[in-house]
Amino acid sequence: MVRAITFPIRVVGDLLGTTAKAPVARPRPRDVAFLSTVRRVRKIRMPPFPPTLESAITVKTNRIDSCFRIELVCFQSKRYARNPSDRTPVIITAIMADMEEVEVVVAHRERATLRVGDMFLKVDAERTRTDREVAAMALAPIPTPEILWRKPPVLALAALPGTALGRLGEPSPASAAAWAAAGAAARMLHDAPLPPWPGRGLDEIASHLDSECAWLVTTGVLPAEVVTRNREVAEAALRPWTPVFTHGDLQLAHVFADGDEITGVIDWSEAAPGDALYDLATLTLGHEEHLGDVIAGYGTDVDLDVIHAWWSLRSLRGVRWLVEHGFDPTAPGCEVDVLRTRAMRD
Repeated sequence: MVRAITFPIRVVGDLLGTTAKAPVARPRPRDVAFLSTVRRVRKIRMPPFPPTLESAITVKTNRIDSCFRIELVCFQSKRYARNPSDRTPVIITAIMADMEEVEVVVAHRERATLRVGDMFLKVDAERTRTDREVAAMALAPIPTPEILWRKPPVLALAALPGTALGRLGEPSPASAAAWAAAGAAARMLHDAPLPPWPGRGLDEIASHLDSECAWLVTTGVLPAEVVTRNREVAEAALRPWTPVFTHGDLQLAHVFADGDEITGVIDWSEAAPGDALYDLATLTLGHEEHLGDVIAGYGTDVDLDVIHAWWSLRSLRGVRWLVEHGFDPTAPGCEVDVLRTRAMRD
């Protein structure tokens, strides 16, 4: 017999709020016998959910084998769904024994990731994106997470050893040697054969950039002079390049190291043929002090003006997406700070 205790979450408030707490519904009398087992899940940690999402975690326990069934239900609210009737929930389910912690790593209206012990469950309703991630990991010549199983829309991955190089807006705990090793890993990837799907073209990138710049000015998120100056800087990136196998989102939080060695790279859904310098710029965004380490590990000279251009371009292009998905690009050291700094320097 299985009983369930449900922790409902519905956030409609501040995008920049603190960690959301999951209130426990008052149990019915017939559930009380199972509470001692449910308490073995000692923590349920959840990030602040954007108001575009309604989510719930359900922890279920079987009295006989003491395993847990965890469900993360994510779907768009009617207000934000393109089709108001399109509210089909996406459900992540896992069966685990003797869990210590369940953590919602990220959840927004496109994707969600749940950590259960040493396993990550990624849910993405857009199957082609997961197809590309799986294919890219198979092709990449550098370490990637082990695929444990896949049942669309869920992809289960083993956790990588080590820790991420850091987070945007925070000092990196990684050594200079680890950053150099990340540069060497990027070079190994870029020297590999191209993946067999197309990347984004210059015209598409430029068009998207211009629309984001217009939005930033119209909404007043940034002063027009900051947007204009960064758009001018970004122009240096919009030149022909020789395509290489790029990760496409090589931010430092996606690169893991143990000591001075890289143990793997996660989140390959944006992998495609592209500009090598975009990967290097993404890796060092907000951590300019480690650019020299990365270039040393990469093993060849790079055009610093193009690196700076990609810093501006990525930040200009990312602000609206971050806001609409519940992240804070105005946090110290993040995208808005990068844009203000570049406007003053370049």
